[in-house]
Amino acid sequence: MGRTLVKSVYDDQDELLAAMVGLHSSGTVECDPTFGRGLFYRYALEPPRLRFDLAPRCPGTVAADVQRLPLRDGAVGSVMFDPPFLDGAFTARRRNSTMAKKYSAVAGGVKDLLLFYEKGLKEIYRILKPRGTLYFKCQDIVDGRGNTFVHVTIHDMAQVVGFRPRDLFILLAKSRPIQYNLYKQVHARKYHCYFWVFEKRKCRVK
Repeated sequence: MGRTLVKSVYDDQDELLAAMVGLHSSGTVECDPTFGRGLFYRYALEPPRLRFDLAPRCPGTVAADVQRLPLRDGAVGSVMFDPPFLDGAFTARRRNSTMAKKYSAVAGGVKDLLLFYEKGLKEIYRILKPRGTLYFKCQDIVDGRGNTFVHVTIHDMAQVVGFRPRDLFILLAKSRPIQYNLYKQVHARKYHCYFWVFEKRKCRVK
């Protein structure tokens, strides 16, 4: 029997993670700097040996900021990065929304969120070995009447830092909240998120 075909689009996160990590780093992840409750590792993957979070919620997780990790340069071969995808301005305006209640946010506005991503990318680049793999989960933002195509910004930002894009996966949402107070729709609703796969270049591009 042949191997299961790895697709670019999935509607099950566990299936996506198993396929993506199996394809690009032999089924394991060494480090997760935003471990949270460890939901990525319930079924598809073994928990990484290095687990960090600003406010640890699981045994074995070390208190640390993804922007300043207590690891030496080139310490790990693979990293899973699942940062907040909401900014504080959004949650302040929509504090009663399902998204604001369910997900954490970075303080400030969209610019602060993107700056947090950039600093995280630079620190992850530092701790990765040459040709190490970064998995970066992200989601585009619609707020007010504007789109922020976060996955495009991250693609460009990562290359400036020194990464090479290797792959892109799309996860379709299973639950889709209904917005009853929408009088005039001007943008498509976002029912998906992205998983970028980046490789640390052996030499940083100048």
